[in-house]
Amino acid sequence: MQEQDANIVRGAAVPTLAVGVLLAVIFGVRSGLDGVIGAGLGTVLVIIFFGLSWLVIGRASQSGPTAMMGAAFGTYIVKIVLLGILLATLRDTTAFDFQAFAWGVLVGTIVFMAFEVRAFLRQRILYVDPNVSPPV
Repeated sequence: MQEQDANIVRGAAVPTLAVGVLLAVIFGVRSGLDGVIGAGLGTVLVIIFFGLSWLVIGRASQSGPTAMMGAAFGTYIVKIVLLGILLATLRDTTAFDFQAFAWGVLVGTIVFMAFEVRAFLRQRILYVDPNVSPPV
């Protein structure tokens, strides 16, 4: 993973983790330990999903833009399918508060994506190489 990619992931993961802790406290008061576990699992799932996507896309980008777009699309499809499977299979679980889990996933996704965009926009990435002279 390139340094700028790692900065973007860190810039998004840290606020997501902070919001996840806040959700865990809120659902801990509401549902006890089950709420803490549910919100924590939902938040951690989001961070893992997005972190792995950045890792896969970063590796694929070394092979070119076509491979990168294929990897981005592929990781998106895998995440959506896995999330659907998890939500369907865990819907009736008694191991943790499913509503807290769902809120952890929803809020975690929104926060991660918002701070991902924020971190990306704050990067100082040149889109023109200043060391290359223009064609004559």
